[in-house]
Amino acid sequence: MKSANFDIKVIQNIFDKFQKVIPKWYDLIKISFLSEDQKTAYHEMVETKKKQLELS
Repeated sequence: MKSANFDIKVIQNIFDKFQKVIPKWYDLIKISFLSEDQKTAYHEMVETKKKQLELS
C-alpha cells in the first residue's frame, strides 16, 4: 500500500523516528528560556500532535 507515493515502510520509519525524539523535545522545552506558560503550551502542542499522529 502506498500513500502520497511513499511506501508504507518509509512512512512507518518516519513515524518511528518522530516518536523517538519526542522525549528530547520535552527536555528542550523544559530547559528553554521560555516562560512557564509558554513551556506548558509547547508541551501541550507536542501532546496534541502526538495524538493526531496516533503515536503512543
